[in-house]
Amino acid sequence: MARYSSYGSLDDKVGEDGDQFFVGFNNRLRPDQLEPGMLAKSENGRMATNGEWQVRPGIDQFASPVVVGDQALTTPFTLPTAGQIGDGVTAILDDDAVQLLYGSCPFSDPNNAAEDTNQFIILAANSKAFAYSTNGGSSREIGYPASLFLNESVNLLQTFNKVFIFRNDKVTLENRIRWFDISSAVLSSNVMTITTATDHDFIVNDKININGLIKPPVVGAVDANDVGYTVTGITSNTLTFALTGADATYSFNPDGAYVGSDFTKVASGSYSQPVPIDCDPVNVVDGVCTCTADAAQVAQLSVGDTITVSVPDTTTFSEGDKFQIQSIPTTTTFTFLCSVADKSSKAMLVTLPISESGGYIHMPAAEFGHYHQRRLVLPYRYQPAASADTYTYRNIKDEIIFSYILDSDTYDPIKHQMRLNAGRADRVMGFHSFTEDNLIVFNRNSIHLVEGVEEIATSKRTLLTDEIGTVARKSIQQVGNEIIFLSDNGVYGVGFIEGYQLRGIELPLSQSIQGTIDRINKSFVDKACSAYFNNRYYLAVPLDNSQVNNAIIVYNFLNKQWESLDTVNDDSFQINDMFVAGEKSARGVYTTNDLGAINRLDAREDGYDRIVTQVGGSPVSIQVPGQVQTRQYTLGTLDRKKWKSFEMHVESSDTRTSDFKIRAELENLDRNFQVSDLATLNGGSALATGEDISIRGRLGNPRAYGVQYELYDISGRPKFRALKTDGIESFRTIEKAE
Repeated sequence: MARYSSYGSLDDKVGEDGDQFFVGFNNRLRPDQLEPGMLAKSENGRMATNGEWQVRPGIDQFASPVVVGDQALTTPFTLPTAGQIGDGVTAILDDDAVQLLYGSCPFSDPNNAAEDTNQFIILAANSKAFAYSTNGGSSREIGYPASLFLNESVNLLQTFNKVFIFRNDKVTLENRIRWFDISSAVLSSNVMTITTATDHDFIVNDKININGLIKPPVVGAVDANDVGYTVTGITSNTLTFALTGADATYSFNPDGAYVGSDFTKVASGSYSQPVPIDCDPVNVVDGVCTCTADAAQVAQLSVGDTITVSVPDTTTFSEGDKFQIQSIPTTTTFTFLCSVADKSSKAMLVTLPISESGGYIHMPAAEFGHYHQRRLVLPYRYQPAASADTYTYRNIKDEIIFSYILDSDTYDPIKHQMRLNAGRADRVMGFHSFTEDNLIVFNRNSIHLVEGVEEIATSKRTLLTDEIGTVARKSIQQVGNEIIFLSDNGVYGVGFIEGYQLRGIELPLSQSIQGTIDRINKSFVDKACSAYFNNRYYLAVPLDNSQVNNAIIVYNFLNKQWESLDTVNDDSFQINDMFVAGEKSARGVYTTNDLGAINRLDAREDGYDRIVTQVGGSPVSIQVPGQVQTRQYTLGTLDRKKWKSFEMHVESSDTRTSDFKIRAELENLDRNFQVSDLATLNGGSALATGEDISIRGRLGNPRAYGVQYELYDISGRPKFRALKTDGIESFRTIEKAE
């Protein structure tokens, strides 16, 4: 519009207002109270370091592995009645066929040194588990103990080179997950001999699964593709197990074949103090000591256990020497590494650690676990009972217990437990480790610091605050010098000050988006989960009446502002777990849900979310529903104005053309109306890929105190760079504006 070098006394001077950059959104303050650069609404957007607002990258469907068979029966369902097409069809509910997902975690395979192929995501379904490589490569099935099915949410954790499945009041499952390619498989005299392509590390009595073998056309031969086999013998690259059937050599499918480890139950029932192990003979060859002992004594050992020489052969070892078990090749032998000369036909007595208090117990049943300073720390609510797989509720919710160092099975309930906020209305919700052997314990209504867990008996316990706690364990993340978590009043933080001391942050980090925080469904807020990646804190929450996490709130640490409220334009999408996984180009934020899907956030440059919407369904592509609303522009006065025009700078992405509609929202007088759309202002065409433009439009001189602009029905991933609007003060009477 025209500009003038001077104005007369009766002229109305044109004023301008606008933003040249965008850093975050704020829905706690009124739109006319926001500072320049702040938006009133940012849905499914990202604000990069150059101050542009852009529709977020799409969510990608990484895998959907948990349905076996052609179809999956979901509830509710209807069977045809008499006289209808399909009359006589029978619905079969098969635990093996229809998979539901109950938990997940990232997994790094310690047996694979290649960084781009050793990263997996473990999914715990109802009848088996799955492992999917994050580089889009191999996938594996992992069995459970016989007749065990999951039917409720579980929590998974990798530590001590194992993956644990915590099942609340039920026995925990564990698995030192590994796979080895098979080069041959021969069945002879009801014994299957598997030869692996490389040396394996299975031991006798391990539970394994076999996958990818093709049953030979021999009468009586049985299929070896199954789970739950027990290893009966091993060499460096072979293993054997019982398999009844005719003698035969198995072939392979085109995708190859592998032998893998199954989940087993952790030890439970009464804990027996370890008995001394009488080793005879003891042979040392090239720094490897092989000990032979009674099978019942060797059965006490696990790879990684520490043994102590109590009665030595004076020519070989000394009393008090400690060694770590390296392997258990057979039921009567075990090995460890040493630095003595070769010996043969020696003898000695070794022992496992003995309790110094009232006796050890096996791992208590727990809802979740946490690794800290070579120990596994658990909420201590369920005590192992005398019978296997049974636990007794202790009527205590604010007590924790630590395992023995590098031993997930051994716990001292006298020396290694501690109670926090004893006798108060509180319960343990989660843990977080940080520098110098410090552990933060998050309770529901308080936060505690435990210092010096290396020696639990002398550890120091400090109450940080009893004013707030966390409502969701999986919301806890450490970012720089702050530990962030979701509380009753929003997202709070605990920060470091000098000397790595801790202090609470007085105001919630989420104060600027209180309007969004108020929408969180408090009845299901405990399901919230989070991840920190690429300088962003992603927090998945259940909004409004949702009982599942149906939205993600994103905080940008570079901008120091909340960046977006992310949703998917389909009510079936949900998030059960969220974590960072993968390496190199595959590293990112992954989510899982009980539809059986693994999704990766911010992964598609085309602006489409590619997701599954039902169990067993095929992925569908849905446009990301981007929407952005500016602050309210008022020209800095309370007077009514005549709003004349606007100018907007936008740029199309390099992958798609762009278009959107523009709506204006006026206040006093209140009115909303569509102004135009990008294509119309661009000569009738969508903005071409990679092109930028300055578009101008007129508002028609509506009278109002302030105006906001909203971009909606967005297609593509346009970059919204800047906006300017102008108006003239038009109401200068002392009469009331109505």
